[in-house]
Amino acid sequence: MTDAAGQPPRLGEVLVRHGVVTPQQLQVALEEQRQTGRPVGEIIVERGFAPGPMVAQALATQRGGLVKTEYGFATGFQSAPAAPAAPAPVADPRDEELQKLRVALASRDAEIKQLRELLDQLRLAAVA
Repeated sequence: MTDAAGQPPRLGEVLVRHGVVTPQQLQVALEEQRQTGRPVGEIIVERGFAPGPMVAQALATQRGGLVKTEYGFATGFQSAPAAPAAPAPVADPRDEELQKLRVALASRDAEIKQLRELLDQLRLAAVA
């Protein structure tokens, strides 16, 4: 996955594109990164904007495939949505947290499926 100049997308762009963080949360993290020099993904997790495994998924997407992180293996997001969906009005703050958890769960389910397929392929290769 690269942009028009052949460069991989920035981590924050991937996270926003997939609805993991809001543009406002990314701006907060980028400002802290400018001040501290720390990695933006680390800041996003530390501030509670996104769980670590979701940031790992974005890293795998950015790098174009499987990566190993402190959260285990990440395979990347399956497809990039055309545009982030407009957030639904939130009547209860817990609804927003539930939505984040649903997104994380769906992503993990896809990752587990891919890892099972990879494991099956490795088992077949080991037998051959």
